[in-house]
Amino acid sequence: MSNKLKVDTVSVVELAREIGSANDDIEREYQEALKEFAYMFNWWDGRACEVSKETLLTIKKAFANARYTVINNYVQFLKVNVGEGYEAVENANIDLSKSFM
Repeated sequence: MSNKLKVDTVSVVELAREIGSANDDIEREYQEALKEFAYMFNWWDGRACEVSKETLLTIKKAFANARYTVINNYVQFLKVNVGEGYEAVENANIDLSKSFM
């Protein structure tokens, strides 16, 4: 068993890009759904309509922005800290080790 850990930063950055793209797609689809609901609410009346509006707004306030932000922060972490950051630290360590040769 090897004591070395290899991080495939290219794969991590690619995965981050894919997650970010999916997050953007979810956001776009969510915004489209909100538009459709808004249109529907113009023609719908009654208690069921009011409950649906309240539920939709509750979900929107509680989860929509938070979900997007959390996923986006994770994507940035993967891109910057794991991808770019790992490479920068490893390169700095290699340069530093050369000083002792």
